[in-house]
Amino acid sequence: MNKPQITIYIPCLHYGHFLSQAVESVLAQSRTDWELIIVNDGSRDDTAEVAARFEAADPKRVRVITHTEPRGLQVSANEVLQVARGQYLMRLDADDYLDDNALLVLAHYLDQHPDVALVYPNYIYVDEKGNFLAIEHRKKVGKEAQLLDLPAHGACTLVRKRVFKSIGGYDESNDRQDGYDLWLKVIDRFPVANVATPLFYYRQHSKSLTG
Repeated sequence: MNKPQITIYIPCLHYGHFLSQAVESVLAQSRTDWELIIVNDGSRDDTAEVAARFEAADPKRVRVITHTEPRGLQVSANEVLQVARGQYLMRLDADDYLDDNALLVLAHYLDQHPDVALVYPNYIYVDEKGNFLAIEHRKKVGKEAQLLDLPAHGACTLVRKRVFKSIGGYDESNDRQDGYDLWLKVIDRFPVANVATPLFYYRQHSKSLTG
């Protein structure tokens, strides 16, 4: 396989029952120049078996990183940053999944706007079984809202890897949410953009990390 342009990574802690749908949504992308890194962050469920199955089926594009104990979202993201081969990075949570054209739309936007550091889409809320709940129409940072008016959601944001490296990666003292950490470091130095199209499915359930 040629060097991928996009690296998607899925951190997974006890979400093995959702992981297959997340991975399959990557495999179904209309844009195919990607690699996928699954981070098993110390899960005690069937995450290891699910991840190994996808890696065995497509070892040139799918890799698994395994932590024997949970190390947190920020540590996992920084670890991926060191081994990612793509120019663009995206985190996909293990309980969410992508629209088939998510990478096509977001990567095209960055391809056409070389000054933009990151681009984030709107998204669809679904329940635990994937049933439609609502659409989140996100405001544009710096135009329609200040950062603190927005929910902290770093998932499914496509970011240039060089930008990640220029800001020194993530602050590992916070292991739960990377939305504010990412944007606070970026928006004062680089332009950011929103694509109004809903491009991923954000699952709402009782064990959600957001809750």
